[in-house]
Amino acid sequence: HYSGWWGGAIHDDLRTLPDQYDQQNNTPFDLRGIIQLNSGLNNDGKTANDVGWVQKFNNFYPDSVEGIKIGSRANKIILLTGLLFGHDVEKGLEAAKIIIHYEDGSNENFSLLTKVDVFDYWVHTSDRLEQLTNLDDEKVGWIGTCAKGNGRALTKFNWINQHPDKIISHIDIVGGLSDCAPFVVGITLEK
Repeated sequence: HYSGWWGGAIHDDLRTLPDQYDQQNNTPFDLRGIIQLNSGLNNDGKTANDVGWVQKFNNFYPDSVEGIKIGSRANKIILLTGLLFGHDVEKGLEAAKIIIHYEDGSNENFSLLTKVDVFDYWVHTSDRLEQLTNLDDEKVGWIGTCAKGNGRALTKFNWINQHPDKIISHIDIVGGLSDCAPFVVGITLEK
């Protein structure tokens, strides 16, 4: 948990996620942190970093996080993810790009698309919750509440590795691609 992570009110964060997420019956994730990326420019020509409450907490969201060490083979990589500022974003835009780097120097990449693969995590109204509950079960990562009782949800993205025999050296996550700010709270490898 980080109280000023997105600049909202106290207890409007994801501190309840580790207690509410069912590790036994779902994909297991280490839920101790967050990779929060910046958004691209919005209609006002600003990014998430320009929002007053983000600045109030002296936050700065990078456009990318590179070199997330893996050092393993995997058949599948599963991400637990969400968006800030994702309610009014157009469906199908590139929210984030994930680049998989193999030890042999080759790489693969895939995109997380808005309102297809990743949604705004703030689902306190029935229409926003309906978007998630209509998803295939494989894409629903978690639906719960924050400490204030407001609805929150995360999506799960499964990437199938076409080269499971290769060692993945590291992963890069690139944001700043549309007017929403993607984040990742868990990465799991399935061997």
